[in-house]
Amino acid sequence: MKRLAAALFLVAVASPAAAERLTIALSLAQVEIASNFSGAPMTVFGVIAADRGAQPAADYQVAVMVLGPTESLVERRKDRLVGIWMNRAAMTIGGAPSYYALQTSEEPHAIAKPDILNRLQIGLDRLAIGLDERDPASGEFRSAYIRLKEKAGLYSEETAVRFLGPLIFRTGTFLPANTPVGRYTVIAYLFSGDNLVAHAQDYFVVTKSGLEGSIAQFARNQSLAYGILSAALALFVGWAGGVIFRRD
Repeated sequence: MKRLAAALFLVAVASPAAAERLTIALSLAQVEIASNFSGAPMTVFGVIAADRGAQPAADYQVAVMVLGPTESLVERRKDRLVGIWMNRAAMTIGGAPSYYALQTSEEPHAIAKPDILNRLQIGLDRLAIGLDERDPASGEFRSAYIRLKEKAGLYSEETAVRFLGPLIFRTGTFLPANTPVGRYTVIAYLFSGDNLVAHAQDYFVVTKSGLEGSIAQFARNQSLAYGILSAALALFVGWAGGVIFRRD
């Protein structure tokens, strides 16, 4: 995520005289997760505006990325040893986006040069997830991590940007029921002639609401009290179960 922010800053500095301006708008500013939450669609609209006197290009291409809050975790690989599955290797993933959705107007290789795609991390095969690339096993762990994220519906890439007119486009993604809470960043890139000519950025927030939200907020703000209450509840449930199912 830090590398992506740095790349965006460099792009902004490197192209101050671009003739195009890009504006995006989101269908939702906040997504609330309640007990009956089954997912929610997020739509992104974009408008391209050219500076006065400049002629809009006829070959515009667009890439839109939705990035969830970063996460760090230890990924483990299980191997079969003497008929038993055991953890044999582990690797730390640090700073990977918990959610990544990419929508493009064409296949990534057709909208920009490879060095630009790599710098902006456009595509799952170019996404930095904080692995130590010097480790020979990093490729295996990277593939497994992305595969599990795709299976959970949290990572995706598709050709889904649709132009509603020469200078207006629309796309969208779906936030599944297991969407992590936090602040999400939406970045849109505008390309012409294989070059980046403009970009825009917006945000939305995923939060928990209702009883789940109250419990989560209490756990964050009063962690000690939450731990004590959780332990006390576990002891009470264990005691009550012993009383109910006690054999005379």
